[in-house]
Amino acid sequence: MQNINRNYKDRLFIFLFGKEERKDFTLQLYNALNNTNYTNIDDLSFNTLENIIYIKMKNDVSFVINNQINVYEHQSSFNPNMPLRMLLYISDLYSKELISEYNSLYSSVQLKIKEPNFIVFYNGSERKEEKIIMKLSDMYEDRKNEAKLELKVTMLNINYGKNQDILSKCKPLEEYSYFVDEIRKAHGTGANMAEAVEGAIMKLPEDSIIQPLLWANRAEVIDMILEEYNEEWEEKARQKKFNELQQEIVSLKSENEKQRSERDKERSESQNKINVLNEIIAKRDNEINKLNEIIKNLKG
Repeated sequence: MQNINRNYKDRLFIFLFGKEERKDFTLQLYNALNNTNYTNIDDLSFNTLENIIYIKMKNDVSFVINNQINVYEHQSSFNPNMPLRMLLYISDLYSKELISEYNSLYSSVQLKIKEPNFIVFYNGSERKEEKIIMKLSDMYEDRKNEAKLELKVTMLNINYGKNQDILSKCKPLEEYSYFVDEIRKAHGTGANMAEAVEGAIMKLPEDSIIQPLLWANRAEVIDMILEEYNEEWEEKARQKKFNELQQEIVSLKSENEKQRSERDKERSESQNKINVLNEIIAKRDNEINKLNEIIKNLKG
């Protein structure tokens, strides 16, 4: 049985497409996305960040091939912040790559860096388009001019039946998509996770590439699937709580506006009453002055 390194945030997608011993899967995935025909796994070298300590997260899979840095992320919940996360990842990847040439950054000679490519593989239960382009510039607050810093992330929906042209070119990805879909179906009908995972493994075709691997490591696979479901559930719970808080804020703002309006109305009505009283007082003062003038003339 192959041992699985349960690093922080490790999940089934990384297990299949982010491990040195399965570089052939990663190469197939790259070929499917780029319409290339690389066959030598040594053309691909992983440079995945194991840990970014100061932000407490790591990227899923990154590798260099054809003089290009490819950064792949798997998401079971839609995350609109991926452009910013990818910016942090690529900054660290460039720093790691250029550490031996740090002093050259201050020279008059231009350094050359590898072109980056950012892909998110989405298979969450929330309905999403087959392809979404997310931009860093869409995250800028109150942007007034053309973006001086841009980063684009392509999100591909890999739920079974989506992006079939890509899945059909990468058998491990197609089987992974089918496997996850079968788990959801079984779990949705009341099967516990262990039963759902084992049942989905058995439903993979006889010539399946990933079936022997999943079966040999089924206990660990169950743990990874559970972790992904927990992450998805926690994200939904956070989103629900966020929406509730947003609704509460809207409600409080509405109530405050209503109270402010009532106070302004009361203040206006009070001011009107004061104005009327002031007019009455002024009128009476005027009458008193007239009477005083009459009395003065009578005495004279």
